Amino acid sequence: MANQIKIKGEDAMITAMLDEARIVKNYLGKPKKAIKLCDEILKISPSNKDALLIKAGALGKLFELNKSDEILSFVMQRYPGDWEAYWLYAGHCFALGKDEKALEMIDKSLELRRTFDNVISKAQHLHLMGKGGYAELIAEAAKMDKKRAENFMKKHWINDLDDVKPSFWEKIKVIREVFKNDRRKQSDSSIN
Repeated sequence: MANQIKIKGEDAMITAMLDEARIVKNYLGKPKKAIKLCDEILKISPSNKDALLIKAGALGKLFELNKSDEILSFVMQRYPGDWEAYWLYAGHCFALGKDEKALEMIDKSLELRRTFDNVISKAQHLHLMGKGGYAELIAEAAKMDKKRAENFMKKHWINDLDDVKPSFWEKIKVIREVFKNDRRKQSDSSIN
């Protein structure tokens, strides 16, 4: 009985921590803090799918795609029926210009479960790739959540990648990442 109470208490604590990590990442825009929260959860529950996915998403926001992709690969192997890992990975593939792999991953995500997120993402990918079929997906997303679809189309839809202007902080993050990678390459070459 005492053990069951301990497990229920631990589950409640993890649920609260997951909720906080989601809010911190998705609404407050603080991916580093979300990663710290997820790391705390993963100390208690090392294979917690939700913590892994939140952490992978936060790493992606920090342009740490290699680390994020490692986590996503683990989640896809461990939880092959989870739509979200394939959806997140599709976004990374698309960002890296791996369009066909992105479509393969988003299609796998949609096969597992159709959600507003993966439906509207496929619409955006198809549109930016210059392929048809995106209008039907926009309509499907609007049937799922009309208000959210209207907001997405108004504030987040991208008509042309060349028109997307990164924010000042996004530029700084990219520059820092390039310098960090250059330093790593220099240190690796000096070792050899």
